[in-house]
Amino acid sequence: MTHTPNEITIPNGILDAPLSVQRWWELNRAYMTDPAFQHMRTRNINYVPGRGELDSGGLMFIGEAPGANENTQQIPFVGKAGEIWEQLLDSIDLKRQDVYITNVVKYQPMRPTNRDPSPYEVSNSLPYLTEEVNLVNPKVIVPMGRFATRAFYPDKDASHTRGKVLERRGRYVAPIYHPAAAGYNEVLLPKLEKQFRTIRRLLG
Repeated sequence: MTHTPNEITIPNGILDAPLSVQRWWELNRAYMTDPAFQHMRTRNINYVPGRGELDSGGLMFIGEAPGANENTQQIPFVGKAGEIWEQLLDSIDLKRQDVYITNVVKYQPMRPTNRDPSPYEVSNSLPYLTEEVNLVNPKVIVPMGRFATRAFYPDKDASHTRGKVLERRGRYVAPIYHPAAAGYNEVLLPKLEKQFRTIRRLLG
């Protein structure tokens, strides 16, 4: 699945696509028109949808929100964090195209400057993320960083779940450090590598 909704109108021919792809387009269009995110839509802020195969029964990574590079390219996890993430994938014999990658919040949080997603933005994004998970139908979900982890376990400190294998509604959930953290602290890279080896084992 390589479709990317860069505009609100569903493209011609989408009705001939599999039902999961049609639902994916509708889901993204709904997010792009949801009044809850009107404050995030400015001339320089682009919508950044998830990328990857739907109904794959495979691996789904979830970050918190697009950064500057993601906003420019409209692709999740590019730039330095994306490079580290792809290196970690390569270490377990996987490539970007083998997994699904998305963010909890689909717009880069700005105003007045780059910032963390607000509780309001996260809470309004969660119903969309739930549907996105259903469409991807992963065997393993990997929340990256505290914001993505709290989307699944709001009452738990991220440090208490990171590196552990949990179960939620018949799926494995394996929270990890955000790969960007390894760009600032090289001590975390071996820990991330270990976490990725665990993910590989979960996939079988």
